[in-house]
Amino acid sequence: MPLQKGCKPNNPAGRKVGSKNTATTELKLWVKTLLETNQAQFEADLLSVEPKERLQIMTALLKYTIPTIQSTELKTDLPKHTVIRIGYGSENNKDLQE
Repeated sequence: MPLQKGCKPNNPAGRKVGSKNTATTELKLWVKTLLETNQAQFEADLLSVEPKERLQIMTALLKYTIPTIQSTELKTDLPKHTVIRIGYGSENNKDLQE
């Protein structure tokens, strides 16, 4: 449970709000450097695997470049057997008005 506004934190000498975690920052920099310096080798290794494995690797890497979409659920108050008409154009709109 987060602290209420105006309350003193449990550790007043702790990290300031908005400050970066140095361990995480250093690790991200290391991984980035590792990937950049071994890009040609990674591409060669990727081309050497079977197409099915290559697709699995590329699909796994997509989550780091494209945001993940969360599933949503639509709830309605309609009865189970409700007929819904969807029409386009003026002819269908006349049927709906009658």
